[in-house]
Amino acid sequence: MTRRGLAFRRATRDAPYPLIGTVRPARPQPRSRPTRSSIKQYTAVDAADLAPWGAVEVESRLSGGTRNEVWAVRVDGRPLVARASTRTAAPLAWEVSLMMALKKQGLRTPQIVPTLDGADFFEGITMSETIHGGRPTTTTHWRTISRYLGALHEVTRDWPQRPGFLASSDLLSAERGGDVDLAGMPHDAKARCRAACSRVKPQETCVVHGDPGASNIFVTQEDDVVLIDWDEPRVDAPAFDLAALPEDVSPLSGDDLWIARQAASAWEAAVSWRVEPEYARRRLAEVESGSA
Repeated sequence: MTRRGLAFRRATRDAPYPLIGTVRPARPQPRSRPTRSSIKQYTAVDAADLAPWGAVEVESRLSGGTRNEVWAVRVDGRPLVARASTRTAAPLAWEVSLMMALKKQGLRTPQIVPTLDGADFFEGITMSETIHGGRPTTTTHWRTISRYLGALHEVTRDWPQRPGFLASSDLLSAERGGDVDLAGMPHDAKARCRAACSRVKPQETCVVHGDPGASNIFVTQEDDVVLIDWDEPRVDAPAFDLAALPEDVSPLSGDDLWIARQAASAWEAAVSWRVEPEYARRRLAEVESGSA
């Protein structure tokens, strides 16, 4: 289904993101304080690390994956989420500017909380609001998520690539980009991943979230959808997001859905090969060597 430029607003329970006009999101530039030339590695965060936000109480570590440390904190009694990333300033700035633009389009993401001097991140750390809600459990929820992803893809057509990242089509010949390092994969595994990605039909690229599974989605009491964990987005084919949708709500079907899911499994294997080898091998096992 083709979607034109969109701005969205809350509407009915079953169709919360109706088309209301043609809009291109502005790309605001995030404010950041200078970062060190080397990437700071965090195994934990404490009040000193978070001092740019004021008096911060660190409560507990949250599940944040293998590339980030994520913590529940309080600032002046307000519950927030602190994320310590190993990414450098340029890809972090791209991420924050994307989230700011999506918010203006009515697509909810965790709101970034700036430091006391107005910076959106500092030394790889971002602070964001705590999202309250449950996980998607119904077909109605997943239909709303499908519309959310369609809106994300439409309003970010022609978006600049995230600094240091490559799309899947680039990695058919390149070895490294973003979280992917094909140089560390065995030849046969690399060939299977490239073959799976090569089957994705050429199309307009857009921002893809990269991991829109249930664990990264909250459904609020008002049935709004909020996507969290914007660490992995890049510019690529929308099929990589649509592969995560249940078959009964996906705009893809048949061979197109099979191709998307094969490519998504191949991408996950490639980005996880070094940092999550067991998970990477499970995803690679899903990638078939033949064609649809």
